[in-house]
Amino acid sequence: MKTTAATLLQLLKKRHSQDVCVPECKNGPTWTSNRVKKFDLWVMKKSYTNPMIWIYEIKVSRQDFLRDDKWHAYLPYCTDFYFVAPLGIIDVGEVPADAGLLIPSKNATMLYCKKKAPHRNVEIPASVFKYILMSRIKIKDNEEKYSLREYWQNWLDDKTENQKLGYNVSRKIRQLYDKNVKDVKVKQDRIDLQMERLEDVKEILKDLGFDKNNLGWQYEEKIKERIAEINAGFPEKDVLKHLENAISNLKNTINVIKKPVIAQ
Repeated sequence: MKTTAATLLQLLKKRHSQDVCVPECKNGPTWTSNRVKKFDLWVMKKSYTNPMIWIYEIKVSRQDFLRDDKWHAYLPYCTDFYFVAPLGIIDVGEVPADAGLLIPSKNATMLYCKKKAPHRNVEIPASVFKYILMSRIKIKDNEEKYSLREYWQNWLDDKTENQKLGYNVSRKIRQLYDKNVKDVKVKQDRIDLQMERLEDVKEILKDLGFDKNNLGWQYEEKIKERIAEINAGFPEKDVLKHLENAISNLKNTINVIKKPVIAQ
């Protein structure tokens, strides 16, 4: 007995009895006929956190499979794409790398996977969800019949909310990053200024007969002795005051340099 497209569709629905199945699903309203795409079967796993989405393209003749040049356009609307065909229509070696293949059993009571489709992490366009929500779901008077519509509406709301959350988190991280960079720059500028002052002090000490090679560990006492000698030779009080200020600046500068700068 010849396996028909209707038979394959029923087997797919049976395979996904716990999932959301939408036969002849479109990616938008019909009036956009020049761009609208129609999938033989669009299936979504009922999961808020990790929804898997399958698209099945049914082929009941070999010529239909060989002439199909539109299936690539279906890939952005699913995570897994499959061809479904009766025995002998499609050879496994002919199945494209981005697709899988399902075939029915000899008595057409169940489907077997001859080639597993690669799973792709893609962001499904919202247009297909809006089409299903607005065009394919009927609202009943009985509140118990609202569950499917509410599922879709909640899914869309959660998706929008997650996008807003992601944007706000990334913006906050960027603000913290910019603030830390600014704080580090201020600290670095402060250190650069201290280094310039240290160089000035080093030049003063060098003029007094000291350099980095003869200061040693007791540099403070040696500098004080040198100041006393200079003070004795130069009665001007400003000389002593100037050198004492230089020593004080040198101490402060050394203490600042020893402190590690840690970016928050």
